[in-house]
Parts: sequence; C-alpha cells; structure tokens
Amino acid sequence: RGFKDACAIHRTLKYFTKSRRILSKTSRCFLLNVCIFLGSMLFMHRLMLPLAKWLLSFTPPPGVVVVEGVPFADPLLQSLVPLLVGFYNVMWLYPAYIISFIFNSVWYQEIAGQAYSITAMESVPSPPPP
Repeated sequence: RGFKDACAIHRTLKYFTKSRRILSKTSRCFLLNVCIFLGSMLFMHRLMLPLAKWLLSFTPPPGVVVVEGVPFADPLLQSLVPLLVGFYNVMWLYPAYIISFIFNSVWYQEIAGQAYSITAMESVPSPPPP
C-alpha cells in the first residue's frame, strides 16, 4: 500500500490548490534540485571534461595509451581526468548536496505542517444545522 500511495501524485493537486505556500515551497525544492544537480552534471560533462580532454590531447606516437578517447603518453596525465572529477565532486558537488539537503529539509517540514493543517481542517466535523 505504501508504494501505491507514494505514486498517487494526483492527490497532491488538492494541496496545491488550497495552499499557495505548499505550491511555492514545492516549486522551490524542485528548482533548487534541478538547478544544482542537473546544472552541475551538465557543467561537468559538457564543459569541464571536454575542455580538460582538449587541453591534454595531442597527436600520439604509436603505442600511446588512449583513455576515454584522449591519447596520453604520460601516465601522470592519464590520472588527471579522474583527479579532476574527484576534485570537482569534493569541492562543489558534495557541499552543494549538503546545502540542498538543509534547504530541502526546512522546506519539507513547512510543506508537511501546512498539509497537516489542511487535512486537520477537513477532518473537523461540521456543526449540525440549527
């Protein structure tokens, strides 16, 4: 039942229509995560790695090792691309993940509190008509 309930996304529309605050916080969580993580992945894989490979590339003599399509004659240069990825992860991606986790936790708490308030107001029985 838990998985079925988790997939019932249509139920959230009720909360979005009843509370602008829930819609705002949910949108912020979504945009924060998309911008930070998708943007970071695109930046690394579309800009930084191709740039690093281009800077380290040259026309290799016969017998040169090729790593991810880039020829490296020196074993030290072979290790630069994985080191660049590791440095990027430690210096940018992990701190960004921690900051995102903190913001999301605060916003999720506000969303849950607001949704609980809406649910509690709906479950209060109406007084009988006079």
